[in-house]
Amino acid sequence: MLDGIEVRLGIDYLENKEELDKLAEKVVYTGAIDAYFDYKLGNLEYRSVRFENEVLDIPNYQGNAAVNYTDSETPYTRIIEHKWFEFGKDDDGNDIEKTVISKEYSSEWKPGDEPYYPVNDEKNGALYEKYRALADKEEQVLFGGRLGEYRYYDMDAVIARALARAEETGSPAVALQLMNGEIVTGKTSELLGASSAALLNALKYLARIPDKIDLISPEVIAPIQHLKVEHLGSKNPRMHTDELLIALSICAVTDEYAAMAVEELNNLRGSEIHSTVILAHADDKQFGKLGTYVTCEPVFEDKKLFHG
Repeated sequence: MLDGIEVRLGIDYLENKEELDKLAEKVVYTGAIDAYFDYKLGNLEYRSVRFENEVLDIPNYQGNAAVNYTDSETPYTRIIEHKWFEFGKDDDGNDIEKTVISKEYSSEWKPGDEPYYPVNDEKNGALYEKYRALADKEEQVLFGGRLGEYRYYDMDAVIARALARAEETGSPAVALQLMNGEIVTGKTSELLGASSAALLNALKYLARIPDKIDLISPEVIAPIQHLKVEHLGSKNPRMHTDELLIALSICAVTDEYAAMAVEELNNLRGSEIHSTVILAHADDKQFGKLGTYVTCEPVFEDKKLFHG
């Protein structure tokens, strides 16, 4: 995978930032965001991990690369048996006489320790938002990962909600988990695709707009659908997310609630989204522009050979 790509080991990016930044138009930074800014706003807090490594005189300790331990009696949280990540046996298929394992222990973090996981509480969340405002001004650098975006990635809840909503309605569904952990859903209807419905519901939640309020009236949606089907040759009259946001922006000129919803768009950044079908290209692209993280089931919404 790295064939033809220069790889430098033992290099501290922050110590060599000026030199390294000249090598590319864009830099993807996955280190700690507070370290990037030299802790100028204060230290974020993290959880750390301690490893104990052992070389055992047996060919096989657990038969898997990783085994997790969730009970309260076991002092470590995971055992890694490294040989099973790639080979497990020698080139002739025989057992290797020794094996190396690493026991992983959770540990308190203090400045100078290796950070592994963010602490998602109100105090650290508020400090991260200040760092994120600084990061947004870094045009060359993209901040990503647990440390760069100061968040723990855990998609199981939003995936479960999307699947449950699809089963409940019998049609494609989308679930969107906001940064505060709240999950909103959207289902396919005659007017909106599931992605658009979830996006609209998320903006309503963030702006504290009652569910009964129509942010975009059917009278606005109807001519857009007519244009798509009768003049642009689309077979799908439902509004995609890009079309939804244009309509919402138009309504915001005269409607107070729509204007409130538009103001919340930046607060979608970092949200996690799961769709029960493969997203249309327009929706996938729009969610990316909003700074969200999208996953989907490997299922097409229809039987078309090409999906757009």
